[in-house]
Amino acid sequence: MVRFHKLALGAAFVAALSLVPSSYGTVGFAHAVEMTDDEKAAEEAAANAAAEEMISEAAPYAPPEGSDSFQYEAEVHKMLDIVINSL
Repeated sequence: MVRFHKLALGAAFVAALSLVPSSYGTVGFAHAVEMTDDEKAAEEAAANAAAEEMISEAAPYAPPEGSDSFQYEAEVHKMLDIVINSL
């Protein structure tokens, strides 16, 4: 029970501390600053450009040497029967 009281007191202290203004702005763990539409657009454009660059630099898939390739052959009716009967 004493441990809970210490935890509750610590949480109350942190909550109070996060509301106290200081010369450095508000002191606390996280205070989000609202982004403008221009900043959001610039961040999204930068993320899209980075993603496109990573995709363009990626090498196409090549199977390992000595591997066998098999064609997929299945009858849809048999597969559906297996799925339905497994339920």
